[in-house]
Amino acid sequence: MKMKLIISLMTFFFFWTEGALACPGCAGSSTNESDKYSVYILLVFILSTYIPFYLFFRMIKKHKDPKPQ
Repeated sequence: MKMKLIISLMTFFFFWTEGALACPGCAGSSTNESDKYSVYILLVFILSTYIPFYLFFRMIKKHKDPKPQ
């Protein structure tokens, strides 16, 4: 029962987000002025998300106590 629910939810979200599978350059029209900078906005969002987490996990790994041998 649980597996059927998981499969049905995955199928629903796959078909629900099917329109978001295109890249911003392909999804936006070249004639629309508001889509001109969508790739740059997406890039800034990705970098602002991943860079702090990379630095945070690198700091955790660097300051982790070594296990005694």
